[in-house]
Amino acid sequence: VDTPCNDMGETVEYTPTNLAVGPIAATKMACEPGLMEQDQLIAGVLSGNPTWSVADGILTLTSGPTAITADATADGVIP
Repeated sequence: VDTPCNDMGETVEYTPTNLAVGPIAATKMACEPGLMEQDQLIAGVLSGNPTWSVADGILTLTSGPTAITADATADGVIP
């Protein structure tokens, strides 16, 4: 995971609906509070072994009440 603040790495196993995420290793950059909160949110969702789905080019990871979305074309490049 590459965020504007820290990079995170983990092992991931997946099924058609769930991710099983191993222990998260992350860099320890001191960033502004908003970016640190974003990193904590992402790590929290991943460590919660989220469900995942893709619809209309948007990946959604959901863990408990929190959902994170990623648009495959957000950087202007279609994979």
